[in-house]
Amino acid sequence: MSQGQHRDGGAAILVADDDFAMRHVLEECLLDAGHFPVVVHRGDEVLERLEHVMPDALVLDHALPGVSGLELVRAVRGQAHLQDLPVIMLTAHDDTAVRLGALEAGADDILTKPFEPLELQTRLRNLLRLKNLRRALEERNFTLEEEVARRSAQLSRQSALLQALSDAIIFADPELRILTWNAGAEVIYGHPREEAVGARLWDVLPRDFGREDPEQVEQALRRGGRWAGELQQTTADGREIWVQASFTTLQDHRGRTAGYAVVAHDLTELHLARSQLAEAEARGHEARKMEALGRLIRGIAHDFNNYLAVITSSAALGQEEVEAGRAPAEDLAMVLDAAQRAGDLTKQLLAFSKRQSMAPVRTELNGVIARLRQMFGRVIGPGVQVDLRLAQELPDVVVDVVALEQVLMNLVVNARDAMPNGGTLTVDTAVAALTEAEARAQGLAPGAYVRLRVEDTGVGMDEDTRSRVFEPFFSTKGPDKGTGLDLATVYKLVQESGGQISVRSEPGVGTAFEILLPGFEEAAESDLARLDEAPVHLSLAGRRVIVAEDEPALLTMIQRVLGPTGVTVVATASGREAVAALEMARPDALITAVRMPEMSGWALARRAHATWPELPVLFVTGDGVDVDDHGEPMQHILRKPFLPRDLLTVLQRVVAPHSARK
Repeated sequence: MSQGQHRDGGAAILVADDDFAMRHVLEECLLDAGHFPVVVHRGDEVLERLEHVMPDALVLDHALPGVSGLELVRAVRGQAHLQDLPVIMLTAHDDTAVRLGALEAGADDILTKPFEPLELQTRLRNLLRLKNLRRALEERNFTLEEEVARRSAQLSRQSALLQALSDAIIFADPELRILTWNAGAEVIYGHPREEAVGARLWDVLPRDFGREDPEQVEQALRRGGRWAGELQQTTADGREIWVQASFTTLQDHRGRTAGYAVVAHDLTELHLARSQLAEAEARGHEARKMEALGRLIRGIAHDFNNYLAVITSSAALGQEEVEAGRAPAEDLAMVLDAAQRAGDLTKQLLAFSKRQSMAPVRTELNGVIARLRQMFGRVIGPGVQVDLRLAQELPDVVVDVVALEQVLMNLVVNARDAMPNGGTLTVDTAVAALTEAEARAQGLAPGAYVRLRVEDTGVGMDEDTRSRVFEPFFSTKGPDKGTGLDLATVYKLVQESGGQISVRSEPGVGTAFEILLPGFEEAAESDLARLDEAPVHLSLAGRRVIVAEDEPALLTMIQRVLGPTGVTVVATASGREAVAALEMARPDALITAVRMPEMSGWALARRAHATWPELPVLFVTGDGVDVDDHGEPMQHILRKPFLPRDLLTVLQRVVAPHSARK
């Protein structure tokens, strides 16, 4: 047993339980999940093994002979190299004190016997994923620290270089007549001191402020302002130079203009060096990106920074517009657009989470592919050409959009890995009409289907590999090629969407995955019933709504949206405050964040329904969950980020069935 996941993706799990039958159950459960369990029955055996080997996780019974589970956890957490080792405690007592004791001792999770194998597998998978993410984050932080140190050293060297230069220092009176012209100015501009002193500043220096109007800059300087920038200027002998110049207004003790100071650094050689350095840094940046958390996550971070830059800059400009008495409509539009695009990016990121249940909606397949086009390029990297061949007038399909994005991204990643030396990735769509015989051969009903094909020009597969490609845990890739979404998952998602997937491949030629999805007209009534509901036009005036949200800004925003509609908003900053408000009077609806400290939105909803079972509850979430902490579907969900109209529309739908009381 060694630290890190095994080559084929499973994890090494050290299991301790004194019950023979339970040890057998645990071993089978972990083997079914693709892990590699090592089972012991005493606590002291665990300590002995930890002296020689490092598992990926521990699964410990609370009551063990030799050394108890709690003592084991404390011993593990007391050793520095075991601080991050995931630990799941098993107990036969569903007792709060036992659970709290285990968690306080350092257990990451606790599971009450008896339990479903899937529950243990899921919790263990989540802990292993968190461990891997934490490790990747530490590596990323180390890389960033090295980069910060390198850049800091570089900036220090540049600063020392600039301080060693002979800068031009020039002073002028309020009428812009030169009073002081130092040796540095003589060297940089080529004008001798005798010629410069007494002359007007703009007769010696170019009256140039880059792209800005000289008249406006000069007026700003006269009002006490400052200008700084990089300029390309001409010396006395006609040479073109680059300088970093600053023009500052000097004021006396009464605030009147006493003169002007000009400082110029000769950047001619540095300008060339800086351009070369920027090119080198760009190349180095691309190399470092390949070593970080992965192309996909880096691209997402890059896009988020772009959106945040637009949001912060537009907000600052909008504030200036408001202070100037103007309406900042354009700035607000840019903020809204950037926020919506950031929200779309978050939804794409959540496509890789397996926590959401299937929610089929009518969807345009070509539109989903077009939205993911940029992410395709980011995932596959250079050397692979993307060829989209999207059919016109393609029927809609009824699918879970998140599942469809998972399928597409997994097939694209699979194609990328099949083309280590580059090639062409083709994604095409078309309409396919299946005859009765063709449909029977694929286990489908005859009729119109939408065909999606993802094809690569990679290494291909032999027949044995092709026949096993959809088997769970089967892989031909090395341990560093895992994506978290294998082809078995693709097969499952396509099947759950009412479609079928097939694959053809030839060694040295490439591989093509073909998916058939029912066209909208052929969709089952049960699926159609899950499409977006029609808008509900219902007045909210006079209704009392309790809002539980621990983010102050979001709580304020919800109040601002609902207040003008006539809703009486009872704003609470925690689940406990909301419980107190619920005890005062029955509201018409409860709006609650899902994840809050002390009491979750799920727990709050259960408290409310204990008194008023029919109370409508709207859950606000930003992490893509569709079920509560008990695995039950949440009926009404509003996903962050959302627009004011989204909040009003969903709230109307939530309270509409209960409007008869009003």
